[in-house]
Amino acid sequence: MIKTLLLILILLLASFMAFIPHIGYAYPVHLDEWIHLAQSKAVVEAGSINYPDPFGGKEATGLLSSQEVNYHLLLASLNEVSGIDWISNKKCMSTPKARQSPHCCPFSL
Repeated sequence: MIKTLLLILILLLASFMAFIPHIGYAYPVHLDEWIHLAQSKAVVEAGSINYPDPFGGKEATGLLSSQEVNYHLLLASLNEVSGIDWISNKKCMSTPKARQSPHCCPFSL
């Protein structure tokens, strides 16, 4: 029981420490956040889950090329449903303060 509580405490602390760079800065901070935004935008522009690589424009990438494709599809869907631009949508998903803005996507948690 104590080990479980200790593990939960460590996980909560690690999650908070990972979130610290986002506090007070509403734009994407890490490189992978920008990559996810670009991949999601490529999905929308292609209108398909098979889309050209936004950084090289080479072969089409799709379901089997990335383990994170579901996240890209989620971001693309939120953008299409809400009609909010990409950065604003990411801001709303990142910080609690930004979520209070009337311009945020109503579906972001």
